[in-house]
Amino acid sequence: MASTRISNDKIRINKYLQQSTDVGRHVMNVPGNGLNIPYINDPQVRMQMWGANRVHDIIGVENSLMCIDRPLTRECMKSQYTAPDMSKMDYSTESFDIMESNISQPAWNLRDKESERVHGFQDEQNDANLFIPFNTNLGTRMYEKDNFCRD
Repeated sequence: MASTRISNDKIRINKYLQQSTDVGRHVMNVPGNGLNIPYINDPQVRMQMWGANRVHDIIGVENSLMCIDRPLTRECMKSQYTAPDMSKMDYSTESFDIMESNISQPAWNLRDKESERVHGFQDEQNDANLFIPFNTNLGTRMYEKDNFCRD
C-alpha cells in the first residue's frame, strides 16, 4: 500500500530542504565582480554585491536584525541582546575622476544664460543617407495599369 502522507512526498522534502538552506544564498550564490575590487568613495557610483556594508558574519547580522537569534518574550531583556561581530572587511580605496554635471555646473550658475543651439544646413552627403532614392508607398496596382502596353 502506498504512503499517502504529504510529508513523505519526495518533491516536498526536496523543496523543504531547499527553503531551509536558502538562508544567505542571495549573498553567497552570486557571481562576484572579481578578486580585488576597490571601494569607490563616490556617492554617484552605486554599490553592488561587494559593497562597503559587507561584514564578516553577514548571516549573523541579518539574524539579529530580524530577531531570529533570540527567543520571543514579553519584555526586552538586555541579556538577550549581544552585539554581533560587525568587523568590516578590508577594501582598498580608489577614487576616480568622475565629473558630474550637477557638481561642475550647478543650476544657479546656468539660470540666466541663454543656450543657443545653432544648427547648420545638412550636407548633401548626409542627404543621401536620409532620403530613399526610389519611390515608396505607391499604389502599384494602379501604376501597373497606367503603364501597361500590349505588344
